[in-house]
Amino acid sequence: MTISINNHSLINSKNAAFGNAAGGAACININSKSAANLLKWSHENIASHYQRLILGATALSSQPFIDLNNKKVDERTRQISCAKTIAKIISGTSVGFAVRWACTKIAKTYTCVDANGRKAASNSFLSPSVMKSFSKDRHIQYINSVGAILGIMTCLFTNFLIDAPLTRYLTNKFSDKIDEKYKAKGVKK
Repeated sequence: MTISINNHSLINSKNAAFGNAAGGAACININSKSAANLLKWSHENIASHYQRLILGATALSSQPFIDLNNKKVDERTRQISCAKTIAKIISGTSVGFAVRWACTKIAKTYTCVDANGRKAASNSFLSPSVMKSFSKDRHIQYINSVGAILGIMTCLFTNFLIDAPLTRYLTNKFSDKIDEKYKAKGVKK
């Protein structure tokens, strides 16, 4: 499928050729300048850390309700499962967002290039020697890509060092609140 935005296109108009199927690909034309501006803004401003935040907000708005509506287990198990899910989402989203944000800032700081796309004299540790077809858009894409790669590599360690202990801590706190509620009702664990 090809998406083209008339007169305001950010997308290359060349169709990808996948065998003989390229000629039959569907095409969606968007003629709205506001839609083009929204796509341009999201393209430039939504990096991997914001994607992690969006993913966490979506998970927080849906997954706990799935746990609470599981009729195959008793009420306390549903609530404990929901508490564990919320703890995982909160810790995973907050740590993931913070790490990816920091890595994107590091990438932005250390990928300085001059107006021609060549490495700057300073703060260019992560930039290539020459950025071919240099433009502001390509530089933003490069920063976001390097930041995402650094963030994912860093998250391989922070998942065990920060995320797992934080999840355990939050799960215990939420579970204690649930147990207090059941003790007040006089129900045993």
